[in-house]
Amino acid sequence: ALCARELYIHSSSTNNDFGSLESQNLVFSKPKVAAFLHLKLRRQFDANFIRVTVNNIALGTKTAVRYVGFTLDWWECGDTGSGGDWCQSSVLDVNLEHPRLQSALHLLSDRTLLRVGGSMDVEARYLLNPSDEEWCHSPRPFRSENITICMNQSRLDEILNLTQSFNISLIWGLPYPGAYATNNLGDSVDVPVWNATNAFDLLAYAGDAFEAVELAEELTPLPESQSFQNLIEAYLKLRAFSQKIRIHGPCVGMVAETNDNVECLHEDCGPSPFMQAFIDANLIDTLCVHSYDNDAGANWTQLPCSTSQLIRQLKMLQQCTTSIPIVCGECGPHNNGGLNVTDTASSAYWFVSALGDAARLGVSHFARQTLIGSHYGLVDNSDTDYGAPNPDFWVAVLFARLMGPQVLDIFTSGDNEKMSLYAHCSALNSSSIGLAFVNYDENLAVDLDLSNLIEGHNKEEWIFTTRALTSKDIFVNGKPIHRQAPEITLPVPRLSSGVSLHIPALSFGFVHFPTTVNALCSA
Repeated sequence: ALCARELYIHSSSTNNDFGSLESQNLVFSKPKVAAFLHLKLRRQFDANFIRVTVNNIALGTKTAVRYVGFTLDWWECGDTGSGGDWCQSSVLDVNLEHPRLQSALHLLSDRTLLRVGGSMDVEARYLLNPSDEEWCHSPRPFRSENITICMNQSRLDEILNLTQSFNISLIWGLPYPGAYATNNLGDSVDVPVWNATNAFDLLAYAGDAFEAVELAEELTPLPESQSFQNLIEAYLKLRAFSQKIRIHGPCVGMVAETNDNVECLHEDCGPSPFMQAFIDANLIDTLCVHSYDNDAGANWTQLPCSTSQLIRQLKMLQQCTTSIPIVCGECGPHNNGGLNVTDTASSAYWFVSALGDAARLGVSHFARQTLIGSHYGLVDNSDTDYGAPNPDFWVAVLFARLMGPQVLDIFTSGDNEKMSLYAHCSALNSSSIGLAFVNYDENLAVDLDLSNLIEGHNKEEWIFTTRALTSKDIFVNGKPIHRQAPEITLPVPRLSSGVSLHIPALSFGFVHFPTTVNALCSA
């Protein structure tokens, strides 16, 4: 009788060694029953196990419906100043027809956005008239070197058609010729008058294909300078050209918006003179920031991977304005990416926290650098594994599919400093709830009591684990994900019942409650 009772009540419990235990089909061999009961007793008495209770939730901030995004950059093939290998990864040469990449985009479709941009977009040219062939391919200076970036009409059509077919919103970085002719990143002493001719040709050709545009990213001229005036006049010219399109700006990053104050975590920390003057000019629809958490986890050598730099930036920007939405227009785990770090399991743990923390702070959307390329792509760009999903690809997919725009503030009792828990009204059923979690602790599991959170008992669980943080191989609900498969498919969730959730040590994941009706979400 005890065996039967324990198996019924705890049928949602699982361990990677035993797979899924579902209440609908409780048929086990005697060894598995014994193993399950051993697991149950271990959970109750093992010191490496704690209980955390969800006490309450409250309405929090809101994101855009398309909160999760990803980028395509302009870096040329080879190991560039941006770090890593960008072959077959630039917006100019990424293989959009590759079956694996197509299946990745299919999983990212409907609730995501694509941002095409990067430092080199200021010198991109668009060949929309055959007579401009020589002009488009002529070299021009970029950070004291000569580059050639030319997108022809057929390639532009491919991008436009791709995003339309997958229902992915498109944000585009416009050219600003000469903006980085001699300047290094953040050194903006010589910003020229904007030659908008090719940018306006691009906007006219694209029609309403762009949801928003960016202009002259990561330029921070002093407010009293001619460069600053040229930048302001460029935005005014863009607004005069189109009243309909949303303008994102100024898209500066790291510590530029806080006047290089890397300790800017407190309310008395103000914006840089450039940032305050730019916001006061009232030129933009959306306040855009770039962020790379280069200080995460002792230079990415250990967990937990910190999101402190991102939080520092967002809190400061919220002091500048309360009326303009804030977006993370180019955000990644590490500037340049880190080989065997940001393309492995460790990055996925950071990504859950980054998405969850930014949503809590009211960020409208979060564009992950990058879909493919360098060492921080969501998918692989190597010849052997092209398009294969890296671990944090699944974070992007499931956060977009399960976590709706309404953020819920969640309150727990119990003590585990290395676990983060995020709750949103569900993207699949707006009256229900989606959960995301990350447990950084390599030794301590968590038994999460959800009895104060949910009324129904049915759960869909995607719980990810790994054998090593530096591995690209991960498991979902104890089963390996075959990343080299010719087509990427969504892992099947484990179906369970009950009001408790077992979170293994060193895991991240998502939970959806398909039959639960939550009063806050259904109001």
